[in-house]
Amino acid sequence: MGLHLIFFVLGHRKCSKASAMAHKNLSVDEALAAVFSHSGSAAHDEDSDGESSGGLPSSEESELDDALIYDHPVEDLVSDGSADDGEEEASEEPLSAGLSRSSADSSDTSADSSEEDEARPRRESRAPTRQRGQTRAPRAPRGGVRGVRAAGGGRGRVVRGGAATAPVQGEDNVGDWDSDDECPDQPEFRPAREPGCHFPADFAPVKELDFFQLFFTLGIVQAIVEFTNDNAGIHILEKPSYQDDHGAWKPTDTAEIYALLGLTIYMGIARLPHLSHYWSTSTLFHGLWARHMIPTFIRYKALLCFLHIVDPTTEDAADKLRKVRLVNDHFQQKCRELFQPFQSIAIDERMVKSKARFAFKQYISNKPVRFGFKVFALCDSALHYLYNFKIYTGREHAGQVDHGLAHNIVTELLQPLSGQGYKLYTDNFYTSPHLFSDLFENHKTAAAGTCQVNRRGFPAVLKNTKTFQRRAERGKMRFVRGGDLLHLQWMDKRPVTVISTMHSAADYVNIHYAQRC
Repeated sequence: MGLHLIFFVLGHRKCSKASAMAHKNLSVDEALAAVFSHSGSAAHDEDSDGESSGGLPSSEESELDDALIYDHPVEDLVSDGSADDGEEEASEEPLSAGLSRSSADSSDTSADSSEEDEARPRRESRAPTRQRGQTRAPRAPRGGVRGVRAAGGGRGRVVRGGAATAPVQGEDNVGDWDSDDECPDQPEFRPAREPGCHFPADFAPVKELDFFQLFFTLGIVQAIVEFTNDNAGIHILEKPSYQDDHGAWKPTDTAEIYALLGLTIYMGIARLPHLSHYWSTSTLFHGLWARHMIPTFIRYKALLCFLHIVDPTTEDAADKLRKVRLVNDHFQQKCRELFQPFQSIAIDERMVKSKARFAFKQYISNKPVRFGFKVFALCDSALHYLYNFKIYTGREHAGQVDHGLAHNIVTELLQPLSGQGYKLYTDNFYTSPHLFSDLFENHKTAAAGTCQVNRRGFPAVLKNTKTFQRRAERGKMRFVRGGDLLHLQWMDKRPVTVISTMHSAADYVNIHYAQRC
C-alpha cells in the first residue's frame, strides 16, 4: 500500500527512487523522507559523515540519479545490504516484507519484458532528460543536417546540409524615391557631321520639284527609263493594245517618267472611283490635270505595264526585294546623305498600306493599316526626319549572328551612327537588357524605353507586377540598378516598366493630370 501511494503522488521518477530504496532495504519512513527531501526545491545538506538528509550516502545518491536519468537498471548500481542493514530489516520486518514483495512482483514483470526486448534489436540509450532550470541540449539530427536560413534576417532559401544561400539576386538593391542612384558616365556626343540638313553645294531651290529631285535624282530616273524601255521591247508583242501604229513600243523618256510619278502622287490626293475618270471629258470631272500630264489613259496603262526599275536581265531570284532593290538602296543613301540627326533618335515600325501580290505582305489585326508591308524606321526625334529604314521581308538568311529580330534590326539601322554618342528611344518591342547593354558598351549609344518584364535578363524581383499594382499607390516607384543599366517601375494606372542607360532613378518630373468635368 505504501508503494502504491508513492506511485500515485510522486509519479514514475519518484517511484523509481522509492523502488530502488526498497532494494536498499530501507524502511518506508526512511524511503519517504529520502524521496521528499530529494524532490524539494532546497539544496540537500550533506551530513558530516558523508550521508545526505534522505538516508543515502551522497555517492550512491548520485549514482541513483544517473540511473534514473539514463535508464540504467537500478539493481546494477545499488549494492546489497550489509549486516547493519539486516538488523534494521529485522526491526521493520512487517512493512519491509510487503515492500519487498511488491518490488519482487515488479522485478518479475520487468524480467519478462526484458526477455522480450532481447528478442528484438536493442535501441541505444536515450538522451538525458532536461532538468528544471536547465537549458535544452541540442537534439541529434535525423537523416542529416537540418535546413538553416540565411544569416542577417534575409529571405534566403532553406537549404539542406550546408550554409545558407544568399538572398534573391538584386532584392536587397531594390530602391524607391528615398534611395540614391547615379547615372552612368555618358558617351560624348561627337557626330560625324554637324546635325541638320546637308544640301549639295549647287542646290538653289525655287519650287517643290527641286526638293523632290534631291531624292529622285536625274540619274535614278534615267536608269528607270532605260530598264522600262528594255522590258517593253521584250514583252511588247504580248500586249498588242499597247503598240503604236507600226506595232512597236514608243520609247519613254525622263520627262514622261517624272510625269508618271507626279500623277501617281496626285491620284493619292484627288481620289476618284476609277482610274479612267481622270481622263474623262465629262463636265463632272472637268478641271483634272491627268490629260495635261499623260495624254491618254491607254498610254498611262502601258507605262504601268512595262515600268521596270531594275535591270530585267540581271535580277537575283533569291532577293525578295529584287523588283525595287535599286530604288530602295538609292533612297536609303539619299536619306542618310542629306541629313545628320540630332542627338535624340528613335526606332519604330510602321505599316505601308498595300494589297499587292508579294510574298512578304503582312497582316496585323490591331494596326490602323492591317494589310501592307512593314517598315522599320530610324527617325530624328526633333524634326521627325526619316534617316534610315528597312523593309521587313521575313527571316534573314542562315549564317548570320541571330540575337533576335529586334536586336538585329536596331543594330543594323544604327550602324551609320554607331560610336557617335547618340541617345536612342524605343518601345517594348525592341527594348531588352541585352540590347541596351550591347549598345552602351560596343556602340557608345545610350538608350531608354519601355520594357516587358518577361525579357531575358530582367530582374526577377521586379516581375511581380500584379502584386505591385495591388499594393502600390499611384506615383509609387521602385528600381534596381545593375551596373550601367537601370530597371525602373513606376505606378500609374498600371505599372510602367522602363530600362535605361542614360537616366538616374533620382531624376523626376512633375505630372499634372487633367481634371474631368
